[in-house]
Amino acid sequence: MNLNSILLILLLLGCAQTGLIKPETGIIDNERAATADPQQAMLEQARAFKESNPELFGKANGVLVTAIVSDSQGEKAGLKPGDILLTYSNTFLNSVEHLIELNGKRNENESITLTYLRNKELQEVDIQGGRIGLQIVSLIPSQSELLTQSMSDLSQQGDDAISKARYETAVLLYQKGLKIANDLENSAWRSVFLRGLGNVYYYRGQYLQALDYYQQSLAITREIGDRNGEANNLNNLGNAYIGIGQYPQALDLYQQSLAIQREINDRNGEANSLGNLGNLYRNLGQYPQALEHNQQSLAITREIGDRNGEAINLSNLGSIYYFLGQNPQALDHYQQSLAIHRETGDRNGEAKSLLGLGNVYHYLDQYPQALDLYQQSLVIQREIGDRKGEANSLGNLGNIYQNLGQYPQALEHNQQSLAIKREIDDRNGEAKSLLNLGNVYQDLGQYPQAFNEYRQALSILVQVDVPESIWRVWSGLSKTSHKLGQLQIAIFTGKQAVNTLQSMRASNLALERELQTSFLEEKVFVYQRLAEMLIEQGRLAEAEQVMAMLKEDEYFDFIQRDGQDDMRITQAGYTQMENGIVTEINQFSSQLVSLGKEYKNLEKLSLIDEQAKVRLTKVEKELEQAQAGFLKLISGLENYFKQAGSDKALELGERQLERLESQQGMLGKHQAVIITTIVTKEKIHLLLTTPEVQLARESAIGEKALNDLIKRFRNALKHPGSDPVPLAQELYTYLVKPLEKDLQQAQVETLMWSLDGALRYVPLATLHDGQQFLIEKYGLSLYTAAAHNNLHENNVGSWRAAGLGVSLAHPGFEALPAVPNELRNIIRKNDDDQIGVLSGEIHLDRDFNRETFKSVVRAGYPVLHIASHFKLQPGDGSASKLLLGDGDTLSLDEFRRQAAFKLHGVDLLTLSACDTAVGDKGAGGEVESFAVMAQLRGANGVLASLWRVEDESTALLMQQLYRLLSGDGRLSKAEALRQAQIKLLRGEIRSNKNGEKFSHPYFWAPFVMMGNWL
Repeated sequence: MNLNSILLILLLLGCAQTGLIKPETGIIDNERAATADPQQAMLEQARAFKESNPELFGKANGVLVTAIVSDSQGEKAGLKPGDILLTYSNTFLNSVEHLIELNGKRNENESITLTYLRNKELQEVDIQGGRIGLQIVSLIPSQSELLTQSMSDLSQQGDDAISKARYETAVLLYQKGLKIANDLENSAWRSVFLRGLGNVYYYRGQYLQALDYYQQSLAITREIGDRNGEANNLNNLGNAYIGIGQYPQALDLYQQSLAIQREINDRNGEANSLGNLGNLYRNLGQYPQALEHNQQSLAITREIGDRNGEAINLSNLGSIYYFLGQNPQALDHYQQSLAIHRETGDRNGEAKSLLGLGNVYHYLDQYPQALDLYQQSLVIQREIGDRKGEANSLGNLGNIYQNLGQYPQALEHNQQSLAIKREIDDRNGEAKSLLNLGNVYQDLGQYPQAFNEYRQALSILVQVDVPESIWRVWSGLSKTSHKLGQLQIAIFTGKQAVNTLQSMRASNLALERELQTSFLEEKVFVYQRLAEMLIEQGRLAEAEQVMAMLKEDEYFDFIQRDGQDDMRITQAGYTQMENGIVTEINQFSSQLVSLGKEYKNLEKLSLIDEQAKVRLTKVEKELEQAQAGFLKLISGLENYFKQAGSDKALELGERQLERLESQQGMLGKHQAVIITTIVTKEKIHLLLTTPEVQLARESAIGEKALNDLIKRFRNALKHPGSDPVPLAQELYTYLVKPLEKDLQQAQVETLMWSLDGALRYVPLATLHDGQQFLIEKYGLSLYTAAAHNNLHENNVGSWRAAGLGVSLAHPGFEALPAVPNELRNIIRKNDDDQIGVLSGEIHLDRDFNRETFKSVVRAGYPVLHIASHFKLQPGDGSASKLLLGDGDTLSLDEFRRQAAFKLHGVDLLTLSACDTAVGDKGAGGEVESFAVMAQLRGANGVLASLWRVEDESTALLMQQLYRLLSGDGRLSKAEALRQAQIKLLRGEIRSNKNGEKFSHPYFWAPFVMMGNWL
């Protein structure tokens, strides 16, 4: 029996069993089909017919003919649109391959036999070779297949709707798909649609609803063993927890997701998890980890061609660079992101990129551009229903209006933003809106209202732990309290702001030096304001400690101190009174965090568990009480300080830092003082530490005017034909005049200066009181960070020296022809040498290489004199190099890392090279660079130069310096340098060539003694 006979029997049996087939069952009427939507209508009728009459199809899926090509073999054979093909040449039509064969062209002598259904009847036709000419759509799907395809289509359409921010449409599509999945009891598709609904609510900022759907989807994926779905849900849950400020939970979920995605080699999912981890670390202020994870994610999205993922990562990186103060990089990444989002039609991503660009222009004070970008973003966010994005744009617009002095608009926009954030339960966002409102009220002079907004913001932030917002709130409280005349509160809250920033800096030590610097730049005012308030209260040592956090950061990369000494990770010290408040704040914070976590967990359980519902009510009350207690603590700070502030002896003890107290004996013994400068926008603070007391003075010149004065002064100093005295007098007025009486009363001989910023470019010896230079009155030294622990008297029994020098030119370095003479004038080769001052050895040019450098260090000479070029690149130890005599260079990294270059036993390291102490960045921190690092390597004192010096005058000054040191064992290094400089100043030492005087400061002033000057 052949196949056609079998089909005929099946047809007859089917009719006998089912009776007359009614028209509504879906049998195709060819004439009716021709008037309907041609393809889709016929395919649907064919599917319905197949569902009603499966016995007619046998093993065939069936193929619907939708059209016949004119003059084809199919037309000649009498085939018509609406026919359902079952077999060809004894082959059941049930696969895509069969469709391909059916559509092919046959040889002229080849014939095939087709069986088909037309109006309930089984037909058969032979078709000769040539083109068959049938137009077909697909195999006719079963109801199950059709529903599966329908779910797939609904899922894709829902995803597309989300990408275009058509959230209402997405909800309808996902809900329709979920109903089908529920009807079919298809768990896999149920999890997909639940996850899709979670995505909709997440993008709309409705995080609690999103959490509900994600958790349902996660449970299903774990039940059916869908590892990919499980990873996606974990990732999405992490996003939702970020939205409600629950960062620890989010971190755990992201890490679980990443582990699964790497296990199953899901590169797209891996990129998503890495990007989300990057965002989390950014929110926590941990920028090295944020950069690393987002850069890894970006690399993967580019590798797999995920344009949308690439754009998201570019935007995320733009945000990180923005927080780090790297505005060019931020702009570049946001612009790239915006272009891709517009290319792919991602409206949500476009709005976020516009918002990011607006933030950068806002920071750059380009308010019109920022305003336009924020408004564009707001329009899109309202259009797509992104409530969180809308709130963010409103808040940023409020900030712009505040900067423009348009306070009513600023208040209105920030209040609208706050309302939305409360509506969508965005706790972190709510705190930011309260912070913004506090800033506006502060500008309006409405300080009580400002304090209240900050206080509320803080009560939220202690629960969600977003340091970037926390330091700003503490800083706002500090400024407001100061305006209200509550100085103790202002100082305490200022310390909280500084210590939050210090914690962030400690988390970012792995960042490149440039990024660490830019991160701190916009926050320097927080440290300066705290220092000024401490000075106002006479708490000078605490002020010095705060400013040291900035000073030591400027050259930490050069000195490589032990971690415990790194001022980037130290905290501003608290008084006993302040410690009590910190303890209470920490207790409330821990309680609020714990109760907040429990509350979130119970919210879900309370829907199905009556005991959880009871506990939820109790926790809610406890949470309210804890929040009220915290708010009361902050509000009651004024009374706290009043009640605790009567112990004057304690207050006096708190004014001294331990390390300064330990040095006061030394100051008295050597008739020395320490002068610390703190330069702010409005004034210079001068802190004077004598053997007996600390006191503060100030000068009415701000940072900008001071820097301009220093620049003009240095230009005058570096031209021997100019007269620098008028500018020297002006600087003296600001730096020394306020302290004159105090210095006279203290009867001091040596001034130890701890300078900040551009003041470190000033050769203090040249300051002039109208009668004489400062060097003619006092010995001078720079009191560096490295001098804290090595300021002790030297015990040099015999002054011996090793001289290392370069006289020849090398690529990138000019010749120093006077160096051989300089070294010969300093070092005696033997006892018969009448020229040199100190006994020792000289290594010049080719003889000055790495090995000879190491050998002289091992020899333990008290004086190590290096006459060569040193090129400094701040922040890059590998690019900062000392030229060796053989033309090679020794990098700063190599110098500080190799044990062979430890300088223990070196009492004086002299660097008579070009610009040894000055780099090219202009911030002042590099002045102490190599010298400070050398002290940490073991050298007691370091003599370096502030600008390129004339070779002959340098040789003469150095010779005189060493002659004084070796001739009178009672002279300190600072005093020997002072006397040598005075001899040049007064013309007592002249050129051996032409008798020229070296009286101009250009010749003698650039050399500065750093560290141990004794």
